[in-house]
Amino acid sequence: MTLYLNTGADQRFVWNGNLLRELAGQPELHRFALPVIHGFIVMKPCRINGKIFEWILISRRSCFRAGVRYYVRGIDSEGHAANFVETEQIVLYEGAKASFVQTRGSMPFYWSQRPNLKYKPKPVISKTMNHMDGFQRHFDSQLLIYGKQTVLNLVNQKGSEKPLEEEFAKMSSGLNNGMLKRMGVLNVGQRIEEQAEFEKVYKNAWADNANACAVQYAGTGALKTDFTRTGKRTRWGLLMDGWNSMIRYYKNNFSDGFRQDAIDLFLGNFAVDESEGPTPLRIKKDWKFLTLPIVMLVAFSMCIVSLLLAGK
Repeated sequence: MTLYLNTGADQRFVWNGNLLRELAGQPELHRFALPVIHGFIVMKPCRINGKIFEWILISRRSCFRAGVRYYVRGIDSEGHAANFVETEQIVLYEGAKASFVQTRGSMPFYWSQRPNLKYKPKPVISKTMNHMDGFQRHFDSQLLIYGKQTVLNLVNQKGSEKPLEEEFAKMSSGLNNGMLKRMGVLNVGQRIEEQAEFEKVYKNAWADNANACAVQYAGTGALKTDFTRTGKRTRWGLLMDGWNSMIRYYKNNFSDGFRQDAIDLFLGNFAVDESEGPTPLRIKKDWKFLTLPIVMLVAFSMCIVSLLLAGK
């Protein structure tokens, strides 16, 4: 784990590392260097059985192979997975500490899914790259940093994502390397699902975390968060999923390219050379980029009005 500017910050999650790089050679300025993370954090004092404990949820997005949903997929030659997020759940009670860490990221082999005006572009798996080499590098790093892993595959096992699932399963089989009773907060026989007040805090925090991370890479809140919050799908949740899906379609095809450029510029993956001509930062967007979202907004508004009137 690399430390950045003697601050104790993990370099994988320092999003302003490129901006701080000039300070690295000047020790007297280190105290002015504030590492910035991109993610989500919530800290809540909670009560169960009259015992108050601190419940914390922190998500940090990696600045390696970072980007928007369809423009950055798979891994790079170092094994860095696209849009990698580390989420840690921490419980503090009377000096005792408990931590649960989960990570998520793009399927760790070489594939792409470039936008092409289709609602869900077909994933393309590279036929020239050594997938196992990058896959091994990714999990070697995971084991070194986090220890033993439990791997959960969330990819659809049918449709356009089926080849991804099959490739992941094949490489996983060939890989060489495979919150409160102990603290005395919960009594023996009690289940966390029975603690309605804490369960509400817990579910809402995870849903808020999903929304924050989804906005950062997909441009909208997460889908199906009504189920995360309440345990069931709602009519409003379905409407919001439809709206978010339309917004994602527009952004994936018409604006995420600009957002990807901005991310690469901020992280130092791209340097502006004005001698090559005008930069994207100085080119105004054409009026056509505003037409589609306005049409979508009007159409969605009419759909909601129609549904509301039909229910009367």
